[in-house]
Amino acid sequence: MYTTKVSLISIMLFLLTIDSQSQIKPSSFVRKISNNDLDFIISKVGVTTLDNNKLQLPKMQIFIKSCNVDRLKKRYQKKELVESLTNVLSDSTKDWYANVLLYAITQKDATPLLGIGSRTEWINSTGKYNDSVYWRHYINNFEN
Repeated sequence: MYTTKVSLISIMLFLLTIDSQSQIKPSSFVRKISNNDLDFIISKVGVTTLDNNKLQLPKMQIFIKSCNVDRLKKRYQKKELVESLTNVLSDSTKDWYANVLLYAITQKDATPLLGIGSRTEWINSTGKYNDSVYWRHYINNFEN
């Protein structure tokens, strides 16, 4: 009887720990990002294929060197992370980094960012405006 109670309590504590870990908010991470720390590359991923009369082209994908995107995706719920990053697109010290992270996290085709190597170029090309509109729409229509 005593062993059963201890086991049940242990299981309940374990489940509470797992639940609380899945509820970690990304805001503390987002507060730490800075445009000055951003280091990334854009690379072509995939090959051109024809499958069931449907042409699939390779896409341009962002790879961030200054941040472990896979770890972020495991640590935070995607919607909350995307929302937190979208919310700092109005912060001139974080907006460029947040935008590039959004491309990486969602695996959005990064063709619009080709040839844009800085925040200034991003703003001057109207990329900031276009991306901000896109990410707000993305959040409003989010489906895992």
